[in-house]
Amino acid sequence: MSSVIHVAPGWAGHHQTILSAASAAPPGATIVLAPGDYHEGIRIFTALRIVPARGSGTVRWSSGQGPVLQVSGGTVAVSGLQLTVTDRNSGGIMVEGGDLTLEDCEVQAAGTAVYVSAGRVTVRRCGIRSSEANGVQVVDAAGLVDQCVIGPVGSGVVADGSAVDVTGCTVRDSRGNGLYWRNGATGTCSDLDVTGSRLPAIAVESGARPTIRRARLHDLPGQAIMVSAAAGVFEDCSVERSASDTAIHLRERATSHFDDLRLTGVATGISVLSGAAPTMRRVTVTGGTGQALAVADAGGVYSHLTVTDLRTSLPAVGVGGSASEVRLEAVRISGVRTAVGVQDGAVTVHDLTVEGAADIGLVTIGARLTGTDLRISGTPLGLVAEQTRLSVSGAVVTGGKSGLVVGEGCTGDLIRVASTGHRATGMFFTDCGALAVTECTATGNGDDVVLSGTPRVTFTGHTGPLPEPDGPEPGGPDSGPGRPSAPDQPVTSLDVALAELDAMIGLGHVKTEIRRLADLIEHQRRREAQGLPRGVTHRHLIFAGPPGTGKTEVARRYAAIASALGVIRRNHVEEVDRSTLVGSVIGETEKLSRAAFQRARGGVLFIDEAYALAADDSSSRDFGRHAVETIMKLMEDHRDDTVVIAAGYPNEMRKLMDSNPGLRSRFGATIDFPNYTPAELVAIVTKFAADEEYTVPADTAVALTTALSQLARTPGFANARAARQVFHDMRQSLADRTIKEDARDRESLTALRPEDVAAAGRAAGIAVGVGVVDQEEVSRLLAELDALVGLAEAKQEVATLVAQVELAQHRAAHGMAVQPLSRHLIFTGPPGTGKTSVARLYGRLLAALGVLANGAIVEVGQADLVAGFVGQTALKTRARFSEARGGVLFIDEAYSLTPHDGPGSDFGREAIETLIKLMEDHRDEVVVVAAGYPDEMSRFLAANTGLASRFRPPITFAPHTDDDLLEIFTRMAEEQDYTIAPETRTALRDHLAGLPRDRGFGNARAMRQILELATGRQALRLRGATVTREALTTLLPEDVVAP
Repeated sequence: MSSVIHVAPGWAGHHQTILSAASAAPPGATIVLAPGDYHEGIRIFTALRIVPARGSGTVRWSSGQGPVLQVSGGTVAVSGLQLTVTDRNSGGIMVEGGDLTLEDCEVQAAGTAVYVSAGRVTVRRCGIRSSEANGVQVVDAAGLVDQCVIGPVGSGVVADGSAVDVTGCTVRDSRGNGLYWRNGATGTCSDLDVTGSRLPAIAVESGARPTIRRARLHDLPGQAIMVSAAAGVFEDCSVERSASDTAIHLRERATSHFDDLRLTGVATGISVLSGAAPTMRRVTVTGGTGQALAVADAGGVYSHLTVTDLRTSLPAVGVGGSASEVRLEAVRISGVRTAVGVQDGAVTVHDLTVEGAADIGLVTIGARLTGTDLRISGTPLGLVAEQTRLSVSGAVVTGGKSGLVVGEGCTGDLIRVASTGHRATGMFFTDCGALAVTECTATGNGDDVVLSGTPRVTFTGHTGPLPEPDGPEPGGPDSGPGRPSAPDQPVTSLDVALAELDAMIGLGHVKTEIRRLADLIEHQRRREAQGLPRGVTHRHLIFAGPPGTGKTEVARRYAAIASALGVIRRNHVEEVDRSTLVGSVIGETEKLSRAAFQRARGGVLFIDEAYALAADDSSSRDFGRHAVETIMKLMEDHRDDTVVIAAGYPNEMRKLMDSNPGLRSRFGATIDFPNYTPAELVAIVTKFAADEEYTVPADTAVALTTALSQLARTPGFANARAARQVFHDMRQSLADRTIKEDARDRESLTALRPEDVAAAGRAAGIAVGVGVVDQEEVSRLLAELDALVGLAEAKQEVATLVAQVELAQHRAAHGMAVQPLSRHLIFTGPPGTGKTSVARLYGRLLAALGVLANGAIVEVGQADLVAGFVGQTALKTRARFSEARGGVLFIDEAYSLTPHDGPGSDFGREAIETLIKLMEDHRDEVVVVAAGYPDEMSRFLAANTGLASRFRPPITFAPHTDDDLLEIFTRMAEEQDYTIAPETRTALRDHLAGLPRDRGFGNARAMRQILELATGRQALRLRGATVTREALTTLLPEDVVAP
């Protein structure tokens, strides 16, 4: 039987330090630590086991210099301890030999928390944090990290030339990588959850080859996976919401294998560069803002790739660079603009399905394409090739505008290709080289086959008519997407046209500018009637503003006004965009642009997202500039006949005007369309509702105001379009609710409620619950606040603020003015006086009041907000602030952000400046509570002139009285099933009276420490005795106060 050695400071007959116990312990002994704090570091050379006497969390072991534990030999097991090291130049726990097992521990270090340079480590069910370095780092050794929560740290787990397994772990808020394998490291990592990593969540470099299984990588400021000059296997992994330009990045001859990979909410999904050649199977990319797969001068095999709903003008799958050799198999693409694009590379495509791409199915330029079993449907341009060596066998292209467009310099073979049901052209060949078209079909198209220029095409076994060269070209004034969007509207009187403009919600500045234009036109008409010169009128307009701000609707109203004034002869708006005006081969863009202008003659040509016509570079292959040049000439030739309105984002429209010297002079005025205000958005939703005979009661309007205010701050907010979607989601929620409740009365079927707003918020991805008041929960939380010991001023101030919020909600519901109310608070007082507890209740109260989404609290200190080098503090501050969205950001010891011009003072000021802006930008989403000592918090508020105005007057948390402390101790004890004998209360009161109340006194925290010591002394007192339930639950004076 192994020896058991007890450590109990202050008790005779026991070791006073861990070091003395370890020095005296024989190999294989167990060291049992009494509850309390130990400040020492030890080094172990032999087999030992170290455990707490009373379970996990009762022993706090720390070191201010050097590691708390250093293992140099033997088999060592440590469990159930809280281990802290504040020396940033040292690891928290260091293994230089032997075998260490660390279980059920909390490890916090300034340096690397667990550092292994030889031997082996097992870390199981532990919490790992490091303020300045890594979590677990294994160098030329071995390790297992199992079921741990790691973070915040530098990098979570680092394997350097080592074999390390990681299973069932959560890695969060890494300033570096979540997992970092390098220098030939191996291991199996499975069932992982990695979030918040600033650098790639998983990084594999320099010959490393881990196996990663079932990893969920989500909500990442940085990349998800980066592999460079390494390999590795990734199985059943998912990536959700990466803010990086690229979620998965492979480079420098990386040869990883990926099976069952899912990416959602990313920019570019997978980037493969510089000779990398991965193998990927069963990959799904959906809802991104960039390309699904981008390959440049690299290779790889990509099979069973599914891509849906990307918001980018770039190809969903893009291959570039003459060194690229890529194979695509079983690819399914829908909901994109261009599905597959290849430039200057070699691509083999087998089993491709493209459905409903907005622009092009498959485009190749200067490439080599081998394609079999291709299916492209519902896409304006199916397969487009230029300067490409083609070898396509078995393709079906249907239901678009033009099926095949084979341009200059193309050669090769097209075998068994069918192009049917296209509005313009089935197959279009222009100036291509030697091309054999064998057993192909082109039927049921506007023009089945068109030969333009001098193509060298040989047809064998063709089904469908074949024209002579130089036949008609694709597109035409009556074909394709350039058809008039609507018939002419009747010309109305000027009064009616202006009244329709005035009836639009909001847009006060826009209406004024349109009326001024109408006044100028009428003024010139009157001059002309008197034989005076009419003057020059620039009638073409720029509408600059974000989406959904009414630009198209105002263009329609302007057409009515202009036709009523005789400026144009038709009350018609021809709506076009880049896809309508720009072709894919030389000469097609001019033809399409002329056709669109012809359809608009006598009315208004409205070019939406006109900035898309300006190429990002000077590439001669982008035909947008040809559309600009064609329309400019037509504007001049028909300046008295047709009005052109170009619309888009303000900055992008300025760039468009700058892209051509003559363009700006063609337009007379720029009218700015601002975002709708929350009140205007509510009015828009209310109008949508009224049009379908739904009602929006006053309390629902209040909830809508809050929800739409929050939604308006989300990226890509689409104003009235978003308001329409909110209404649709509210209507669906009402339907779900009334069917479930079996409601049939008229009011139930028509009245939209605040809970429908909450449902719409969830559908839009914003905070849930805003605007919905739970009065029962408010009452319960106020009772919980009132039950706290002491804190009279804090209780009064929070209750007052709750009452003010409730009153403001009642005023808003009655349509009365509501004075803005600051909800950010300053808590001043010493430690242990309940500041964090009140902050938690405050957040939950605001959530119950419908002010915040969830009321969760995120606790931070200086180390969480301030970095040590330029540019990183703002990033850290924004990241932690973002975590608190919908709740409370609690900044403990906030005054530490304002040191007296010492090291880090500039970074502290940067954190404060960033906070001020975030508090203003997200004032309805996050409440900030800053806490600390009174004098220091005064310095904090004085650090920036804009800081104090953002907070309510400070709330004072006075030190607890002896009676308060005694009550707190009693409640803590009762929560753990202890009772306090009357004589024990007397002894504790006398003890409290003699305690120094200096700056470091912990108030309630001191009571917790006394209770922990008391339970430890009780355990020693009862050791070996026959115990009863009463003995187990009763604390005696000698337990509470050391003899």
